Amino acid sequence: MRREALVLAAILTAALALRLARIDATDLWLDEACSVHYATLDWGELWQAFDDEIHPPLYYLALRAWGAVLGFGPVAVRSLSLVASLLTVVLVARLARRRWGAAGALVAAGVLAAAPLGIYYGVEARPYALATLVVTAAIDRWIAWLELRRRRDAIAFALLLAAAPYVHYFTLFVVPLVPLALWLGSRERRRSDLALAVLPLLAFAPWLVRFGLQHVAADSKAWIGAWWYRYGPLGSVARSAAALGGGAAYPPYLGVLAVATRGAPLEVPATLAFGGLLAGGLLAVGRATGWTALALAAWLVVPVALPVAVSLAGTPVFIPGRYEVFALPAAALLVGAVAAAARARDAARGRWAGGGAVLVVLLGWGAAVAWTDWTYLGTDVERPVRLLRGLQQKQGDGVAEVLAVGFAFAPMRAAEVAEPTGVPVRPVPPALAAHPGWENKARPVDAEDLPVPLGRPGDVWLVSQEGDGFERWRAAEDARLQAQGLRVSRAIAIGDLRLAVYSRSAGNPLPAR
Repeated sequence: MRREALVLAAILTAALALRLARIDATDLWLDEACSVHYATLDWGELWQAFDDEIHPPLYYLALRAWGAVLGFGPVAVRSLSLVASLLTVVLVARLARRRWGAAGALVAAGVLAAAPLGIYYGVEARPYALATLVVTAAIDRWIAWLELRRRRDAIAFALLLAAAPYVHYFTLFVVPLVPLALWLGSRERRRSDLALAVLPLLAFAPWLVRFGLQHVAADSKAWIGAWWYRYGPLGSVARSAAALGGGAAYPPYLGVLAVATRGAPLEVPATLAFGGLLAGGLLAVGRATGWTALALAAWLVVPVALPVAVSLAGTPVFIPGRYEVFALPAAALLVGAVAAAARARDAARGRWAGGGAVLVVLLGWGAAVAWTDWTYLGTDVERPVRLLRGLQQKQGDGVAEVLAVGFAFAPMRAAEVAEPTGVPVRPVPPALAAHPGWENKARPVDAEDLPVPLGRPGDVWLVSQEGDGFERWRAAEDARLQAQGLRVSRAIAIGDLRLAVYSRSAGNPLPAR
């Protein structure tokens, strides 16, 4: 027991180190900056924002409370996901131990600790890590209720089940299907249990009616549709399998993970090895408890299968490398199950055979994952927002305001929230103040889209992001500033950000590069 505790502690330490290594390695990207934006709005503004914001509120409220204590810098806001990710590893280890003993628990914990998607989402300031934790905790309490019949487990399950869709809509693709499958395999199939497995979801109905349905009915975002039409249903499933396998060439919207794995020489063997381990796990669990295998299969497949089905129905919602994070705990449990079953079979036969084969496959997959993790952790990227903020601090009172165009607004505002300078950061167009991540870029630019300078003493900074589709707004704002008598005194490019400094007088202390 002591050895098991020490090994689990070592796994958790490794999981923490793998996540901490990148927690401050990049600027907050657009979606993370949007998280800070919503978490720091006034209560009335936050409520109104959900007319446009597609994600439900619980993550933003949790981040609001978290930031009230730790602040809203990159490390602080990402640490909420870090803690959720580590707690999920602990829960998966406990689930595996109850079913498959120490060997299964340690292998399952190790898989989840090292999985590239687990590391990536474990330091992203978005709802995915927290939603995965809530789903895993709900299933853990449901199993405890079915086995021990303690009222506190039923209450905890009901609360977690009710909360899950308020963290992320896609949890509805996991619950209540997994609890229902576990109920079917329980010794006592009480009707009251069946109601308990479903009824707490009614708590989500008011939000779904008020906000959710309008987002479901809305047109799919073009960028999601582009990836769906690129891969199609079979290709999407293949990309998901590769994402879970850990050696994939990840899509560009996964940032540094995509940059690091471009080329991904071990993608095919890693996918095949991990797929073999998952299949072996399903067989091992199915021989002992068929309905448990059904529950794990649902947990593994549904987060991908249902988005694919919805996309086939005409509303693309599926993108590879994102919703698979909800299936990671099930994948880890299955790998733990096949390892434990092989070990037990070898012990019963008195020789090392099946366990050796599983160990070889597991080590092969581990090598592919180690390559992915190593390249991901060692990939250096520019931090343009941090560099721009450094220049702004050198300017001091010389900067009157920052006009941030398009997708540059949310990261610049988040940086100001984390370390206030008192310099106003205003969006171009102003509609981005309501939802910094979405905007109808096809509509014509009108005068209301172009803020007039506040008239404060100092330079006006116009910051834009290259290639975000807001070039027309940038050009129109440039013309308005020129009409106000301001002239570009310096233009600087840092990464994908572009800074133009508008002054009324000659001379500017900013460097040329």
